[in-house]
Amino acid sequence: MGYQVLAGLERPLGDRTSSVVKDRWPRFETLNDIGEWQLIRSHVPVQADGVTPFVSAHEFDPNSYLGVTAGLRYSF
Repeated sequence: MGYQVLAGLERPLGDRTSSVVKDRWPRFETLNDIGEWQLIRSHVPVQADGVTPFVSAHEFDPNSYLGVTAGLRYSF
């Protein structure tokens, strides 16, 4: 489960140009996933012995960051 908040401002600088500032703040909860990989290409993935199924474990702690973008927009 997760969410994100997006916000932005645009200010005209002239007839065809403007400055833009955008902000992004996403937040994602903990993800735990342990299991066999599904079919990859035309076969089920196996370990180096060629027989044992490949099992993976993925764990992500809560993730959040703040991203700010500044730009210049020109209209044709």
